Amino acid sequence: MIQLLISPKLIKDTNDNICHSIEHNWIKYSKEIGFSIYLYNSSIKNFNRFDGLIIPGGNNLTKFSRLKIDNDREHIEKFLFKKFLKLNKPILGVCKGAQFIYDYYGLKIEKITGHIKKSHKIYDLRKKVYSINSYHHYGLYKKNLKKNFEKFFVSNDDTIEISKITNFPIYCMMFHPERKNKDQVFVNQYFRNIFKI
Repeated sequence: MIQLLISPKLIKDTNDNICHSIEHNWIKYSKEIGFSIYLYNSSIKNFNRFDGLIIPGGNNLTKFSRLKIDNDREHIEKFLFKKFLKLNKPILGVCKGAQFIYDYYGLKIEKITGHIKKSHKIYDLRKKVYSINSYHHYGLYKKNLKKNFEKFFVSNDDTIEISKITNFPIYCMMFHPERKNKDQVFVNQYFRNIFKI
C-alpha cells in the first residue's frame, strides 16, 4: 500500500502546549482512497520509505502572521519539502500547503475574497468545469504564476486552483481533497494520479 507522510498542523491547547495534529478527514480519506498516512515527527529518519509528502492546510504563512507557531510549522515544512525534493518523490501542497510552495518559489500570494466556506467552479484550459470546496483567505492570481509552473485549473476570479511545477512531481491544490467536494470523483482521481494509487 502507498505510504504518504503528512506534515503536522500545529495547534496550541488551553494549557499553552503545542500539539502536532492531523485533521481527522485525512484519516478517513486515506481509508477511502487506499493509502497509509503517517504524521511526521522528529523520530522519522528514513524518508525513502514514503511514496510522497502532503503539506496540508491550516495555520498561516509566516509572512502573514507574527505567531511563533506558524514560524515553527514553516520550519518543519521547509525541512520536509527539501527532503522529498531531493528524493524526487511526489509532493502535494493543499490550501496553506500550496501557498507555502508558491511562497517558497517566490510567487506573489495575495489576500483574496469569496473563497471561505464555499463551493465554486474551476476551469481547465479545455474549459472542463468541476465544482470544489474553498476555505482560504489567500491565493495566487494567474498573472503571477511563473514559467516554471504549469496552470491546470483556475476559478472565476483568475486565481489558480491546481498547478504543478514543470519537470518535478510537485503539485499545488488550493481546495481540500479530504473534505467534501461536489465533484469528488474528479478530485479523488486527480489525487490518485499524483501518488499513483
